[in-house]
Amino acid sequence: MQKITNLIITYSIVIVLFLISVFSAFFYIHYNKKIETLSIEKLKFINQIMIEKVSNYLMPAIKMSETSAYLFENYVLYYTLPLQLEFYTLSLVKSFPQLSASYFGDNNGNFIMTKRLIDQTFETTILDPITKKTQIKNYNLFNKKISFRTQSNVLFDPRLRPWFSGAKERQYWTDVYKFYSDKNLGVTASYPIFNQEENFHGVFGIDIKLEKIEKFLSENQFLKKANVFIIDQNHKIIISPKTTPLNNNLTPD
Repeated sequence: MQKITNLIITYSIVIVLFLISVFSAFFYIHYNKKIETLSIEKLKFINQIMIEKVSNYLMPAIKMSETSAYLFENYVLYYTLPLQLEFYTLSLVKSFPQLSASYFGDNNGNFIMTKRLIDQTFETTILDPITKKTQIKNYNLFNKKISFRTQSNVLFDPRLRPWFSGAKERQYWTDVYKFYSDKNLGVTASYPIFNQEENFHGVFGIDIKLEKIEKFLSENQFLKKANVFIIDQNHKIIISPKTTPLNNNLTPD
């Protein structure tokens, strides 16, 4: 009788343990799926926030290149007034700290640019393709000219640059490339300019250095072990918090 009682108790314990295991497995799977679903939703939410943040960060380059082209086409800006363009490009770069340079180039090879320097002063360049001479001026934060010099036999031609050739028909984002002026890596948003007869006349471009975008991505990481990337239409990673060029021997395009 005692053996039967012990056997019943043993089987009862086994059944209880089995049921506990089944319920534990059920709840484990159920809550794992819940956690997985919540994790996916959280990642989607973070992804959407990052897309909005990156879009807002890059938006000034897109909008200002488009607006500048519009001002040219409606005779508010004139390529025949280099001083007007000099101070216009200077005002753009000063207004948006993420912008590295803004410039205009036309079909005749005329080129006017303002770029931000490391010491937070600004350098303007006016290239005359006929004389092949360049005027270079430096301004402080208060628009006071602090230096002036000229260069002769300048070989730079804006018509050969990727931001110019890529924007002859539509707004254009370059791939990451090496800037001609300071050899830093970056991207350019450029927009075509058409004359009254709707013929292509030139391009307005705005640069953002790669290091600026990398720093922005690093400062906006929501998860410690997550990586944020910017990819192109071919799903190729073009910018990450610590982008390493695939080819360290990149030459200026």
